[in-house]
Amino acid sequence: MDNIAYSNLIKEVNVMLIDLNDNMDFEIFDSKYYEFKQENPKIFEMVKSDPNCLDKLLQIQKLRLDKEQSGLSQYDASAAFGQSMANEYLTPKQT
Repeated sequence: MDNIAYSNLIKEVNVMLIDLNDNMDFEIFDSKYYEFKQENPKIFEMVKSDPNCLDKLLQIQKLRLDKEQSGLSQYDASAAFGQSMANEYLTPKQT
C-alpha cells in the first residue's frame, strides 16, 4: 500500500470513528462500510473495538514514512511499534 492509499485509509477510518462517536447503530455501520469491511476486515474490526485505532494507524504511517525517508530498517520500525504497544498495554498507568 502506497502512502496516498494509506492516507486515504486513515481518512476513511476517521469518518467511521465520527459515525461511531455519533452512536451509529452497528447494523447500519456494517451496512454503510460493507465494502471497507470486505477490503480491510482487521482494520474494520479494530475501528469498532479499539478507541485508539486512529492513533495506532497514524503511528504506523509515521514509521512507514520514517522508514522510507531516513532509511529506518523494518526491524527498527517493528521494534518501535512493538515498544509503543507494550507501553500502552503492559505499563501500569499512573493515577
